[in-house]
Amino acid sequence: MSAEQFNKLRQELEACPPRSYLRPSDLLMLPRQVEIALTRAFRAGKISLAEMAEGLGLELAEAQIISDILFQKGFLHKSEQEGSVYTARFGRMKTRPAESPLDKL
Repeated sequence: MSAEQFNKLRQELEACPPRSYLRPSDLLMLPRQVEIALTRAFRAGKISLAEMAEGLGLELAEAQIISDILFQKGFLHKSEQEGSVYTARFGRMKTRPAESPLDKL
């Protein structure tokens, strides 16, 4: 990936709003190559920096920058035990109590 393409990718990701609850549809707003890499990460549950670099066609240093942006935006989580490995998971919806006051309306 050229420097110009990398800068464009970085700017697109920086423009994404942060996520506190991640849904599968949120991946669709990302640039295609990032969507593909993250889909792989969500299927496996984690992605290493080397795998991210390979999936995006980047050098390790560039992949680190992109991964850090994705972490800041809530798309990835840092794995405490494995160093340069990121975990990927979708948010879970809170379930409603079996009997809700709204059911009585």
